[in-house]
Amino acid sequence: MKKVFIFLVSLFFLTSTLGIANAQFCDDGDEDEEHPDGVNPEVFATCVNHTYTYDDECDPEDPTGTILIEQYCQHMGGDPDYYNCNWQEFSCSTINKICVDGQCVEPCLDSDGGINVYVKGTCTDAGGSYDDACIESAGLSTSVNELFCQSGECYWQENSCPGEMICIDGACTNQQESSSNNFDVYEFSARIIAKLIGNRLI
Repeated sequence: MKKVFIFLVSLFFLTSTLGIANAQFCDDGDEDEEHPDGVNPEVFATCVNHTYTYDDECDPEDPTGTILIEQYCQHMGGDPDYYNCNWQEFSCSTINKICVDGQCVEPCLDSDGGINVYVKGTCTDAGGSYDDACIESAGLSTSVNELFCQSGECYWQENSCPGEMICIDGACTNQQESSSNNFDVYEFSARIIAKLIGNRLI
C-alpha cells in the first residue's frame, strides 16, 4: 500500500511538472533587447508554443498591402508563468513601409511594372535606383539585365530579347526600327554639318 501511495504521489508530481513546463513554453523568434515583448514588425518570425506554431504574415484580405498580423508571446490567465502565442494587427504605413512576406519593408517601385523587356525601367528601393541595361557581347546586345521588385527590394535577372530583336538602351527593339532610328540621327547630323559648311543635301 505504501508503494502504491508513493507511486501515485510521484506520478502526480511528474504530470504537474510537465503541465507547468508546457504552460510556460512560448518562444517568439523576433524578441530582442529593443523588442522584449516580441512585437517586432520589421522582422519575420514564428511564435511557438507547446502545441502549435504561428508565423507573422501579411493580412491576405488587406487591399492596401500594409497590414501585418504580428505574432508574439503573451501572459495568459492567473498563473504568472503561463504564456502563449497571441497576435495583433500592425499597420506598416505608420512607419512608411509596406507588408511583404510577414514583415514591414521599404516600398519598392519599378517604373515598367516588373519584368518588361520592351520598356526600359528604373527600380527603386531603400538602397537606391537601378536602370534596366543591355548586356553587350562582341558589340551587339541581344539580352537585357532586367530589374524588378521582390520582397521589397530590387532584384535583377538576365532576359534574352525575343526573336530577332536586339537590346538598345535597356530595352528590346526590332533591328529594323533601330536601323531607321539610326538613319534619322545620321541624316539629322549630316544636315547640320552641311548647313555649317554651306552645302545642301540633295
